[in-house]
Amino acid sequence: MTHNINIYTHPSSLGGTGLFATTKITPGQLVLSIPEPLVTVPDDIHLTECCSRCMLWRPAGGGTSMLNLYEDERSLNYCTGCRVVKYCSKDCQRADWRALHKVECAIFKKLHPRILPGSVRATIRMLWTTPGEAWSQINSLESHESELRKTDKWEMITLMAKGAHGYSGTILGEKDVRGVYARLLINSITLVNSTFDPIGIAFDPLASLMNHSCDPNSVMVFDGRTVSVRALREIAKDEEITISYIDNTNPTSRRRSELQGRYFFTCSCQKCVSPATCSGLKEVFIDIPGVTTSNLEEYAWAAISTPSEDVLLKAIRALHTTKLWPLQRQPLPLLHHELIHSVYIPLSKWPQALLHSLLLYLYVDPVHYPQRHHPVRVTHAFTLVSLFLQVSGDLDSLERVAPKAKGMDLDLGKIIWGLLCEIVAHVALSHGTESTFAQTVRRKKQEVGEDLGANETTGVWVGKRINDVGLEEELVKIRVLVDGLLEEMKN
Repeated sequence: MTHNINIYTHPSSLGGTGLFATTKITPGQLVLSIPEPLVTVPDDIHLTECCSRCMLWRPAGGGTSMLNLYEDERSLNYCTGCRVVKYCSKDCQRADWRALHKVECAIFKKLHPRILPGSVRATIRMLWTTPGEAWSQINSLESHESELRKTDKWEMITLMAKGAHGYSGTILGEKDVRGVYARLLINSITLVNSTFDPIGIAFDPLASLMNHSCDPNSVMVFDGRTVSVRALREIAKDEEITISYIDNTNPTSRRRSELQGRYFFTCSCQKCVSPATCSGLKEVFIDIPGVTTSNLEEYAWAAISTPSEDVLLKAIRALHTTKLWPLQRQPLPLLHHELIHSVYIPLSKWPQALLHSLLLYLYVDPVHYPQRHHPVRVTHAFTLVSLFLQVSGDLDSLERVAPKAKGMDLDLGKIIWGLLCEIVAHVALSHGTESTFAQTVRRKKQEVGEDLGANETTGVWVGKRINDVGLEEELVKIRVLVDGLLEEMKN
C-alpha cells in the first residue's frame, strides 16, 4: 500500500517519468510514504542480523547498538525450516510465511549451507509476488541491458539471472527474468536503518520513478521496511521531486563516475555543472612512506575498505598533512566516519570516537548537510549524545586522549541536554513524529531529563530551550579539543 501524499507522475526533463509536487511542500514535510514496498530483503552481510520481515537490525558484533540507539531488545531467531533467514517475533515469521517464505523456505533448505545472493533472493521475490498492475510498471522501467552487456558485470548478471529463473520456477523465460534482474539492479534502493547504516535491498515501482539530483530537494528515510520521502527544502507546486542516488558529498568527478558506471547517465544538476573549486585537488600527488601508489586520493579511498586503526589513521594524517585538503572534502570525512564506527565504537574507545565525531559534527556536517533537519545530521547528533553519555562517567579517559581537557571546566550535562533538545526540535522533520527513531530520541530525552532533574544543580536545565541551557558556550570550549585533534593529525 502506498500513500501518495503530495505527488503525481509526469514525463520528466531529467528522463523518463518523474514524480512532481501537487502543491507547495514545506521543509521536512512528508512527500511520499510506502509502508509496504514490493520487495525488501536483508543484504548478504546482514542476513543473519535482520528480521526478514520488518527489517529490525541486531548487529552481531555490537556496533552502533552499543551506543543504545536501539532500545527494542527483541532477539532474532532462525526459521527452523531453512535455517537461513531470521525473524524478531512469531508475528513477523507468520506474516512472511504467508507472503512468501512458505515458497522460498524449501529452496533455502535444499541449498543450505549455500545461500543465494541478496539480488537473486530479491528477484525471486519479485517474480513470486508481483501483481499484474505492478508488472506493467516494472516493464516500463529502464533496464539498461544494452549498456550492461558492454561491462564486465554482464557475465555475472547472466549467471545470477539464470539462478533466479531456475530456483523460482517461474513461467517466464530466462530472457525475461534477465530483464527483471537488470531492472532490479538499476532501480533498487539501498535499504538503510534509522541511522543510515546499509542493511538490505528494497524495490518498489513508484519509488523507482524518482529522478536523481546531486543537489536534491528531498531525502529518502527508512523506518524498518517503510519508505518515506521528506522535503529538504521548500518545493514549489509542480516542481519535480528529486533524491540523490549516491553519496552527494563526494567530489564531482567521483559522483559523475559512479552515476555513469552504475546508472548510465551524466548528471547535469547545478552542483555538477558548477563544481566546487576544491574538486581540482583530485590531481594532487604526494609520496607517502610505505605506500606504493603515488596517487594520494586513490590511496585514501582504498583505506576506507580496510577497517584497521593504523591504516585509517595513516590515510587521515596523509590528507591532513598536505595542508591543501579541505576538511570537508571526501574521502577525509569518510575516513573519520569509518574510524569511529568500524574501529573505535566496536573497541569501546569512547573518548577517541567522541573527538572524531565532534570534528564531523562541528566542521563537516553543517557543510555537507546545510539543513538542520537533514536526517543524517540529526542521527549524527544523536550518536554524539550517546558518546557523551559513555564518556561522562569517566572524564579521566577523555583527558588521557585529549590532555587539553584537563582543568577545562566542561559541563557535559549541559552539552548532552542541549544536544537532545536540538535533536527533538528537528526529528519530526527529519524522520517523522511517530517514527521508531523519533520515539527512541524522546525516550532518551525523558530518561536523561529524569536523571538531571533529580540533581539539585542540573535540575534547573530540564524544560529549558537549547539556547537557555548554554550549549553554544560549552561547544566553544569543546572546539579547543577538536582543534587539538586537528593539529595532531597535521603533524
